[in-house]
Amino acid sequence: MAALTTQPAQRLTVAASDFVRSLNGHQRATAVFDFGDVVARRGWHYVPRDHPGLTMVRMDADQRKTVHQLLAATLSPAAYAQAVMILALEDVLDEREGGRRGRRPTDAAVSVFGDPGFAVPWGWRLEGHHIAVNATVVDGTLTVTPLFLGANPSRVQHAGVDVVRPLAPEEDIARALLQALHPAQRKAAMVAPDAPADILTTNAVEVSPSAAPSGVAAGDLDGDAAALLARLLSVYAGRVAPVDPSLGDPTGVYFAWAGSADAGQPHYYRLEGPHLFVEYDNTQNDANHVHSVWRRPGDDFGRGLLARHRAAERGAAL
Repeated sequence: MAALTTQPAQRLTVAASDFVRSLNGHQRATAVFDFGDVVARRGWHYVPRDHPGLTMVRMDADQRKTVHQLLAATLSPAAYAQAVMILALEDVLDEREGGRRGRRPTDAAVSVFGDPGFAVPWGWRLEGHHIAVNATVVDGTLTVTPLFLGANPSRVQHAGVDVVRPLAPEEDIARALLQALHPAQRKAAMVAPDAPADILTTNAVEVSPSAAPSGVAAGDLDGDAAALLARLLSVYAGRVAPVDPSLGDPTGVYFAWAGSADAGQPHYYRLEGPHLFVEYDNTQNDANHVHSVWRRPGDDFGRGLLARHRAAERGAAL
């Protein structure tokens, strides 16, 4: 089960309660939604847009600090560092664009769904350009999907050395996996000569397991390839802490690649299994613009947890 119990959920709930209490009336009306507003709760995106919720630029310093506490309680330390760098890269991108689009890290927005507490389900989202963290807490259990992290630029170098590269493990381990495959396995993994312009699912509300996943099956891998697949799964599973071991289970997982195998060239890959769906794409801006997403087919936005919660409520009412 892609979920976390006890301390992480408790820490997050306390931080969210503090955040909501800090809001004035206008801020609360902008930031807080009914948990039953399914359209708002599942209406996520990662493109530059007018993000629903309360933007960080409209918060005071203490409130922005609480948002970081929320983010740190939701993500692992490594993923929290990635998220902070992704937000900061908005200033770098704005400089590269000559300021014509007025990008700011504080354009990211926070939405809270329901009343953060331990008695009823609730959730929260941080959404901005290249980041979408969707968290749901049900009966003291936390699940965090869809979880999108991207970066533009994905790499900043000086004298040929990376200075900033927030999503390096997601790229490097996947490419090493591709290169470790036996020729027949690599042929199966390479599903298209060209990479798509973006992740294929974009901001879909739901993803469903494929009846016939494409790519090479985890069960066919051995040696270095099997170890690298396990490492790649752990990168995504490790975006939330503590890591739920089931998130890194390779059983039934397929690895598919499209585009060039060479570093610095447009490429895409997918990890697909009965209980996970990962997409990674780096094609835009001369392959210096990454999009990546971690999802749970049929279980995003806490659907599984909510179904069990409601079934227990019905049982208790009988």
